[in-house]
Amino acid sequence: MLRMNVMKLAALAMTGALVACGAPSKKTTSAGSSATETGAAVLTLGEYIVGEGDSMVVFHADGRVIAVMGPEGEVELAKFASDGHVVFADGKTADLKADGTFVLEGGKSPFSLEGETLVMNGKRTTINDKGEVITGQPGPVPEVTGATTPAQKRTVLVALGIMSIGE
Repeated sequence: MLRMNVMKLAALAMTGALVACGAPSKKTTSAGSSATETGAAVLTLGEYIVGEGDSMVVFHADGRVIAVMGPEGEVELAKFASDGHVVFADGKTADLKADGTFVLEGGKSPFSLEGETLVMNGKRTTINDKGEVITGQPGPVPEVTGATTPAQKRTVLVALGIMSIGE
């Protein structure tokens, strides 16, 4: 448990100072859409990397999200499903709803997505065309590799939101 918390904190520090809690967002209907015809949210699984070297978060096509942090090694943070369902390493679950709201067990909604933007406490985080995570906060800018479409960027933004709330 302590190792997992250390890894989460390190992953959070690496991804920038994101802050918690946003408002629900609008449903997207353009290319890279966030909803299916049944209303379920969609996460685009694939091979993406946030950061580099000994400090990164790696997304795998099977939905696993892994933190890689130097001598601590690798720790699985969560497993994503393409329908928006997330299972955390401790067994807790959450869901990305069709309207972009991310809902934890118990109904808490710590953040939402508006198109390709993560919204938490009124603060907005995006990934630009160069793969840089833009938070509007001073500090290092982590880079994202492999997530180039709006849908892929949304998947990475969900993980960044999760890391910032400490789930």
